[in-house]
Amino acid sequence: MEATLNNNVKINRDNVQRLLIVYQEKAFFIGDTFIDLNEIRGIRAFFHHAVIDINLINKQNATMYNALLKNNPNLDNIHFSDWNEIDYTQYDAVICAANDEEILLKILHEKYDPCSDYNLAVFSISNFIQQVRVDARIVFPVNEALMEFITTKVAGKPREIYVSEEERDWADGWLAAKGMKATDKLYILLDSTTRRSKLISMNVYFDLLMGLLEADNVKVLVFDERSIGKRAFYKEWLGEENMKKMIFSESLSFREDLCLLASRHTRLVLGPCTGLLHCASGIYNHYLNNGASPKDIPLLITYTGQYVKREGNANYWWGSSPLMNCLLLKEKNNKKEITVLSSLTTEERNSYTQLPCSDYTAAMLLDFIRSKMKTPELVAQPV
Repeated sequence: MEATLNNNVKINRDNVQRLLIVYQEKAFFIGDTFIDLNEIRGIRAFFHHAVIDINLINKQNATMYNALLKNNPNLDNIHFSDWNEIDYTQYDAVICAANDEEILLKILHEKYDPCSDYNLAVFSISNFIQQVRVDARIVFPVNEALMEFITTKVAGKPREIYVSEEERDWADGWLAAKGMKATDKLYILLDSTTRRSKLISMNVYFDLLMGLLEADNVKVLVFDERSIGKRAFYKEWLGEENMKKMIFSESLSFREDLCLLASRHTRLVLGPCTGLLHCASGIYNHYLNNGASPKDIPLLITYTGQYVKREGNANYWWGSSPLMNCLLLKEKNNKKEITVLSSLTTEERNSYTQLPCSDYTAAMLLDFIRSKMKTPELVAQPV
């Protein structure tokens, strides 16, 4: 550790030629990981001369990591090696984002002689890009200049996912094969999340869906990534005729589902506070930042309920997502009303006074969508 700290003091960011980010997380959640990995852009901007590799320790999630990081301009190489398989001598500096940094310290102690040519600088970014964990073991110092750069120049900027035009072509072709016409609009509804309390009630969901299906030239896409039989379940609720306007993404890869979110047909993405909505936000942040017309950005909506304080609030999760209409349900004068997060004061944004998701009605949600899309035919229909 003493040798590492000495190297940290001597490091000059302009002279760093090879840099490694070591990333380890306790559990994979799409939204959390998407938010974490976007902080890489600050590292790239600060160490602007370096070739940057990332090594993701939890290799069982390699497919998901690759889906989130594909085409990412802030990285040069992606690896999935165990801690002790990495040759740290090929790097000038390591940035550690991990639950247990002591693992890295122990490996460096065992593999390298600090009295020889040990020139590695190691910094921690763990408490910045991941939520603080009570059981975390953080042993390396932060690079104060890097942290100041990130917090003043990068933090708070919209996060991005990089879906290419070729991938959008694939998505449009896949939808065409499912019956999507050139003039059709695609509405994507997300119907699952990690906790049932984050979802609207089943009756409200299908009333909402029926209202959306009333619109002309609309197809509704539902993800069934594990092929658990959603098609048959939806048919029980909707009937044969409405199913003609439904498309199910069954057994596609996570990256392919991200490409469907990016389809040029997509006009609405709606769902609970969940990872795929963070991804949708990131996809369209990227397109807008690269010259897309605002009229080509679909309506993005997340409805939110009551948060557990230790897990953050709506502002924590959505405050840096300018394209997202983050809905909170508030009670005013004995009346329940939808409020948009961006319209609130800072104090109101960080409160925990909203009502649960079970209190939303289909009429509320359809009214909000209609006001944004100016589509008069969106009316709640009985299932």
